[in-house]
Amino acid sequence: MKQFRKFLCRLGAHGPEWGGHGLSNASQSNAIVGPGHRRCKHCAAEWVAYEAASNSPYRVLAWRRLK
Repeated sequence: MKQFRKFLCRLGAHGPEWGGHGLSNASQSNAIVGPGHRRCKHCAAEWVAYEAASNSPYRVLAWRRLK
């Protein structure tokens, strides 16, 4: 399973909520660096959360990849 995850990292086929959901949940693949900031433990890709513009009456969370 670990080799499969590393393969997905090389393809870039994963995101900040891979294996855990929400701002405060970590997983075996993603580490929480700071508030709204995640890092993949396999390939060191980083994401930052921001509030996206939306027509929804609720706040919408989106992720932007840093590196």
